[in-house]
Amino acid sequence: ALAAGAERAEALVLAGAAAHRRGRIREAELLFRTASKLFRKSPEAQRERTVLGFAGSLYRETGRFALAERAFEKALVSHREARDRRSEGIAMGSLAALYTETGRIAQAERTYRQALAIHREVGDHRSLGIALGNLAVLYRETGRAGLTEKTHRRALALATASGERSHEGTLRANLSNHFSSAGRFDDAERSYRHALAIFD
Repeated sequence: ALAAGAERAEALVLAGAAAHRRGRIREAELLFRTASKLFRKSPEAQRERTVLGFAGSLYRETGRFALAERAFEKALVSHREARDRRSEGIAMGSLAALYTETGRIAQAERTYRQALAIHREVGDHRSLGIALGNLAVLYRETGRAGLTEKTHRRALALATASGERSHEGTLRANLSNHFSSAGRFDDAERSYRHALAIFD
């Protein structure tokens, strides 16, 4: 029965993620909380780490940054204990994005660099591209134009090579914003048109 509780918790995590994608925030949060409780009562309590990243993202998106940080930090500890380097890198990327949103720029940059090193180590090109794209936005927001473009282009190359069309579109739109800020309006228009073509 206890093992079955962990299996039910896994199903609730998937249902919560689906509800989150559809914008049903309260439903998703309830599902995540129920899943966490079931995991903690099961013989496989370490599997709670599967829900922590989802819950942290939900808290972050709804402005509950302290709750998000606790969830991401707990996930990070759990992934390290399980020696799951791929998930560790993803959790670090989530923390870095949170640090950026809460104005802790130096800490965000350090954490992104740690996440990037892990993504490269384990060959997680998708997460590497996402982290590079987020780091490029951090560079833009802190006025480092050269690094912004260079990092965006590295992220874009990964997204294009891996067929991550949605991420490619986001990156092209962000690159367009960078070009506009730099007064490069022809480049901005070209990049924006490429983004629109992907999202049409």
